[in-house]
Amino acid sequence: MTTVLGSSRPELARFGGVYRFKISGTRTFTCDLSTHEPTFYEGPSRDPDVWFEIADTDLLDLLANLQNVTALYKQGRIKMKGDLRRAFGFVGLLQVAPGN
Repeated sequence: MTTVLGSSRPELARFGGVYRFKISGTRTFTCDLSTHEPTFYEGPSRDPDVWFEIADTDLLDLLANLQNVTALYKQGRIKMKGDLRRAFGFVGLLQVAPGN
């Protein structure tokens, strides 16, 4: 995901915010777009704008464009809380990023 985020730097600036990913109920990652330098790190953020919960296999499929975020959401395989407009936009950006 770090590679995807790095290749999408200009587009990231328009999203802003802090995104928390809980992967398979075991690991948590944070993507912080609230500053000029986007950061991605393992661990929770204090006050995310958007929370995602997704299985690791679904996340990999999503990043590889093998799954559609809307379909995963409707099937209950990705859970999102917070600003859903930002959530869907951010995940959509991950799916169309160069090299993805």
